Amino acid sequence: MYSKPLHVLLKDKYYDAFVAGTKRYEVRLSSNAMYTPQKVFPGREVSLQRAYRKVHALGVVGEVITGTIDEILEIVDFRLIDPEAGTKDELAVEVLKMMKCRQVKAQFVAFEIVLG
Repeated sequence: MYSKPLHVLLKDKYYDAFVAGTKRYEVRLSSNAMYTPQKVFPGREVSLQRAYRKVHALGVVGEVITGTIDEILEIVDFRLIDPEAGTKDELAVEVLKMMKCRQVKAQFVAFEIVLG
């Protein structure tokens, strides 16, 4: 379907957490053209990039979940999205803030990244 890997740009702390194995899921707004459910699917190759540097880690998309951030957090342990998050509610607020999203019912895609 897609010959190029899904490109995921991450802040240093999130890239490091993926490499360390403490972060397993990434969450993005599904309205972003790069992260629609049609483009994020199990088995697709992923290239994680560390904050605008030439450091990459390769893997594949595992589980994919779509819904509001609250719906996603009912399925995925919040610590697998952000190992440093204090509570599920704090993470939900932080995700909405980071995505500059004012709609609590906005649709997101959460996808597991299996490094290999």
